[in-house]
Amino acid sequence: AAVSFLTNPVWIDATVEKPYSLTTSFTLPDANEVLFSRLYLNIWGGTNEYTCRIDTAMNGTALDVIDIGGIADSNPVYDANQTCVYGSGYGTWQVAYRGVAELLNLDGTANFVDVTISDPTGQFDGRTVDVTLVTVYRDPSINHALDYYLAEADGYMRRTPGTPDSPPERILDVNSIDVNDVIEAVYTAHYTHGTEDQFDRIYFNGTQLDGDDTAAGLMGKYGPDVLSFDVTDLLLADSTVLYTVDQTVVGTPSEFSLRAKIGLLEISRPYCREPVPGDANGDCRVDLLDFEIMISHWLECNLEPQSACWK
Repeated sequence: AAVSFLTNPVWIDATVEKPYSLTTSFTLPDANEVLFSRLYLNIWGGTNEYTCRIDTAMNGTALDVIDIGGIADSNPVYDANQTCVYGSGYGTWQVAYRGVAELLNLDGTANFVDVTISDPTGQFDGRTVDVTLVTVYRDPSINHALDYYLAEADGYMRRTPGTPDSPPERILDVNSIDVNDVIEAVYTAHYTHGTEDQFDRIYFNGTQLDGDDTAAGLMGKYGPDVLSFDVTDLLLADSTVLYTVDQTVVGTPSEFSLRAKIGLLEISRPYCREPVPGDANGDCRVDLLDFEIMISHWLECNLEPQSACWK
């Protein structure tokens, strides 16, 4: 299996009328099956008090209708089987949609996403920073197995935090990783609201992955930034990703306001083309470990009756 991580910046640097609509599209790599997919909208509301309705469709089929805004997030804890909404408390929102995988085209044709944001009061801004599609897919041409770990949140960080809900750093822990037989490990970080020449850093297990201005907003105003890093040699069974805008760490001026929205860790491994006779421990090879298992059980027999064992 493999992962496709596609992001389209869609920010409009002008006032928009409501209802506000946008259309964007994604073309997936060749695949014969989608194992998992998640669609993300990163939206500016104006303040956390304004509310709106979001109608989104994938290839013409409606996804969950979402009412966002106010002080309550909808399913703010990650659940792959739910559409989740994460609010910063300062007017930015991330919507993560379920039910996308079965709607995707896998024949090389575009997948169209249509979004309409409506607010009868006209208060909710509704402009969207980006639309992102993360897809895990299978194809016979892929010659490795895959483990993946996906994190999503608003991920709000501030240079000078005013409340506990706006810290200068965010930490992502990925635990109980099998670090054996790893071909490659890649970490992908998705940000919004990065600004060039305002400093921030990202660390993987204590090692800085990039320079001092990782999220620079190079895909457009307010971002997004999507960066991937080879972390094969840094991988631990319990791994930690640290994002920070702390000026005592990154220098001055640090990012005033930054959002680490999506984190994806991909671990590629060898895969077993077909079972091997004599492979006692199921690791797709016959070696001394299998011989030791066989010797340790030599002449054991579980037939009933026992008299049938050595006829």
